Amino acid sequence: MPRLNKKHVILLILVLNSIVLYAGDPGYMPLAKEDFAFKKSGSSLFLNQNIEEVIGFLGDGYSEEIIKSKSNEKWDFIILNYENIQVSYTRGWKSVDRIIISDDSSFETARGIKIGSTIEDVRKLYKDILFSNYDNKLIVFYEWFDDMGIISTNYYISFTYSDDSVVERIEIGTAVD
Repeated sequence: MPRLNKKHVILLILVLNSIVLYAGDPGYMPLAKEDFAFKKSGSSLFLNQNIEEVIGFLGDGYSEEIIKSKSNEKWDFIILNYENIQVSYTRGWKSVDRIIISDDSSFETARGIKIGSTIEDVRKLYKDILFSNYDNKLIVFYEWFDDMGIISTNYYISFTYSDDSVVERIEIGTAVD
C-alpha cells in the first residue's frame, strides 16, 4: 500500500470536510479562485489582476508606499492607499497580491459579503473552509493542488469584525508558504 504524504492527507481532509458539509446543503458551491475577489457596479478587483487595470478602475487618487527589497528593486512591495481600499503588488510582477476593503460597503466579495454584513452571513457563505478565530478575525485559507499533489496556490480571505459581530474589514491575498 502506498504511503500518504502530508499534502495527500491535507487534500483528503479537505475533500472529506467538503463532502460532509455539502451533504446538508446540495445547493452550496465549493470555493473557486473567483471567490477571492471584490465586485462593485459590475466590475471586479481580484488577485493576480494587472495593477494598471486596478488603477484604471479605482482612479489615480491614491498615496503610494514602497517597502524596499534588500536584494533587487523588482521585489519591492508597493502599497496603493485609497480612501477605504488598499491594494498591494510586487514591482516586478505588477499583479495584485493583496486587497483590503474597510469602511466601504459598496464593494462586496464574490459571495456577497460586504462591510456591515454579519459573521453569521460569513459562516453560511464560506462554510466549506476551516475557520480560525483570532482577535475578532475569521480567516479562511484555501489551497489549490497541481497534478502532482503539490500546493500550487495559497489564497486567503479574512473578515475582521466588531464586538457585535459585524464585518468591519475584509482582506484577500495570496499567502506564502
